Amino acid sequence: MEIKIARDAGFCFGVERAVEIVREKAKKGKVYTLGPLIHNPPMIEKLEREGVLPLTGKADVKGKRVVIPSHGLPPEKFTEVLREADEVIDVTCPFVKRAQDMAKRLEREGYTVVIIGDSEHPEVKGIAGNLKNSSLIFSCAEEVPQSLPKRIGIVCQTTMNISRVKEIVALLLDRVEELKFLHTICNATAARQQALRDILKEVDGVIVIGGKNSANTRRLYKISTEEGKRTWWIERSKELSGMDFGGTGKMGITAGASTPEWVIREVVEYLKRL
Repeated sequence: MEIKIARDAGFCFGVERAVEIVREKAKKGKVYTLGPLIHNPPMIEKLEREGVLPLTGKADVKGKRVVIPSHGLPPEKFTEVLREADEVIDVTCPFVKRAQDMAKRLEREGYTVVIIGDSEHPEVKGIAGNLKNSSLIFSCAEEVPQSLPKRIGIVCQTTMNISRVKEIVALLLDRVEELKFLHTICNATAARQQALRDILKEVDGVIVIGGKNSANTRRLYKISTEEGKRTWWIERSKELSGMDFGGTGKMGITAGASTPEWVIREVVEYLKRL
């Protein structure tokens, strides 16, 4: 089997920054993240062993050293944490903060804000939570209604598939009088998706590595399957055991933005042993 790794795969800048900060903080004692720091179970397990512990549900933050995760928080939740926690460590990705700021800018300019993204994703909730008025959230063209406000301003979840965004914007253009689009898709996301498209031309199948709760990894998986490639989505190398790779002479590998390099390396080593 010939193995080809996409040129852009694994940790993005925001994730690498967040992991480095919390690891350094954890050297001085336990820190607690509001939900998972990033969407990658193997990395979360490794961080737990180093003293970075996720808080779930309505866990009490009082007196704790609390980490704001890379996908950010709505301002009211942020204020609550500031009031209750002993120390607040904000590792919100700078590109996520930029999307929040751009959405607020559109609102100040009098636009109804449209967020293109997954309404249940913490990042999208954080962007919407930073607005004074209600926003509209669409994840696909089928969700766009016929009747819309006359003036809309658009921002995107930083990990959105650019092709999906173009479909939604094309529909909106036909249904409003004025549209302003602010490009908030992270460059690393676009580069990772393009790198996958490039190797799809050269391989028989693709292994996508990343958390099943990772939106950007899910989009990589969809890109590969929509191109008709045999595609396997895994979180760690041991999941490869027993899988049938027959007929896959050339295997492509890509990984989501929260996937550490050591997990990618383990997958490559497993394939080499086949």
